[in-house]
Amino acid sequence: AQVVAALMRLLADTSFAVRTAVVEALAAIASYGDREVIDAIIGRMDDVSHLVRRASVNALSVLVKIGDRETARAIMTWFRYAWEYLEIRGNDTGIKLAAAKLMIDTLAFRDTEKISKFI
Repeated sequence: AQVVAALMRLLADTSFAVRTAVVEALAAIASYGDREVIDAIIGRMDDVSHLVRRASVNALSVLVKIGDRETARAIMTWFRYAWEYLEIRGNDTGIKLAAAKLMIDTLAFRDTEKISKFI
């Protein structure tokens, strides 16, 4: 718990390399479904570095439980505001695709025939 708390403080570091490493470390050592860690990592999805954003989506895919509607809602909100950050972040299509897959997996959506044409 102390290690996770120390890593959480490093999420605000000025170096994108440190933030990326911290997100990856949290994915490796945090407990499955840890709400505090998940919320902190969701906050990094708005990072200026695409490497941190990608690491955040990858970390969430490890930490989030199936049926976690709170996380799915947060990802939907991230998508809703993604267009506002297009000039700052660029059109990070790969990250958006991974986030969409994560959201669908989190909601345990089973009717993949309807969504297969989009993913």
